Amino acid sequence: MGEKKSEAKSVNFVMVGKIMKPKQESKWYEVKVGNKGETTLLNFNLKTNSNVFKMNLMGFLNNNENERIIYAFKREGDKNVKFNFLYSEKEKCIEEMSEFSKMVFKNDNDKKEFCHNTDFINYLKELIDNEEIVNKPIKIEGRIEYSRYKNKENKEVESKKYVPQRITLLNEGIEEKAEANIEMLFDENSILEGETEEIMILNGKVIQYDSKLGKDTLFDESIEFDFTGKGTKAIDTIKSKLNLGEKEVGKLNKIGLKVDLIRGSEDVRLTKEMLSDEEKDLVDFGLMTMEELEKEKGLGKGEFRDKKIFKGLVKGYSTGAILTKFNEEYFSAKMDDGLIGELFGENSEVINDDLPF
Repeated sequence: MGEKKSEAKSVNFVMVGKIMKPKQESKWYEVKVGNKGETTLLNFNLKTNSNVFKMNLMGFLNNNENERIIYAFKREGDKNVKFNFLYSEKEKCIEEMSEFSKMVFKNDNDKKEFCHNTDFINYLKELIDNEEIVNKPIKIEGRIEYSRYKNKENKEVESKKYVPQRITLLNEGIEEKAEANIEMLFDENSILEGETEEIMILNGKVIQYDSKLGKDTLFDESIEFDFTGKGTKAIDTIKSKLNLGEKEVGKLNKIGLKVDLIRGSEDVRLTKEMLSDEEKDLVDFGLMTMEELEKEKGLGKGEFRDKKIFKGLVKGYSTGAILTKFNEEYFSAKMDDGLIGELFGENSEVINDDLPF
């Protein structure tokens, strides 16, 4: 019997920023030994502008070397085909792998390629330990992985992980950014009003293969369309791109969106209202300027934000959403009571102890 073909597409991200030096007590690198094998975990924070994102990597090596199988792809003609091989054969097989199957670290002309997460993790761990890639401009390309599990209170929880696949050391002066391409399914109930008439929220679903359930399932995702200053016509235009009037009742539409990723507190310029009475007197009497006080106190921090903001349509969706034959029931998933927690579990968010705010 053939394996079911997944309808899912990975949600890819590109970030340019600087890796923050981890605190040793944060357990940013761990090796867990179990009955079946060894699991290696790596997580670190990437700061880009005012945002901080936690990167997650996990590698597993079976105790039985004959079961250490690497699942990859290789190029045959104009197609990528499945290409599986033993971990012990990695040195001779990595050259055959399709580029997107590899993990890569690049520094100028020096390029290191990996076919297994454990090797990639251990290489990065040494670079971070020695601060060779800490607080230096870096680009990380990878995918957002969605998962579903039951926590200790037996409550079903969804989580997201940013999984690096290609890391490139950059020169100083590169503009920092955090972007993602997200393909979403939605219906007429997905549109919500924002804080103003020029803001709209799309609460849709992304498809991702759930290895625990052995099928494609849906995970919640939310995109904010902020057209402040552009009038309500911009909102009307994007609504028309959703093609909701053409969809079949009960079915879902699909659209690809490019978004800015936001996770952090914006820097806020110091204003007189933020000053104490004593500080106000210093300014009023000309003993200090606002600029001098700001240098002394540092910039203020605004409200914490965790959101994705629309910035454009992904290639292939310029004419708008695509009609699909799917409804939510097609992707329905029921959690087994045995699926409690996971290796990253509730620690899949940013390492708060390392945050600068």
